Amino acid sequence: MLPMIFLACFGRAADFEITSPDRQITVRVYLGEQVSWSVYRGQECLLAPSRMGMELSNDRRPGASPQVRTTNSRTVDQQIIPVV
Repeated sequence: MLPMIFLACFGRAADFEITSPDRQITVRVYLGEQVSWSVYRGQECLLAPSRMGMELSNDRRPGASPQVRTTNSRTVDQQIIPVV
């Protein structure tokens, strides 16, 4: 069983990382005027920072000007075995 780590980056308060159990894959989420994210395998960028959001038919845009209310860090030591 390998741990999964979710932690806030210390560079800017609004950047977050989720790291795979083997620490090979990292998803980075950036909060600024909008939400964007990127994916890395080691140092190789698999998905460059890309904007994430929705635009509803009534011109409402959930997630515009996002704010972090709270964060937490934890390690998960759990194995999920699929039923085949």
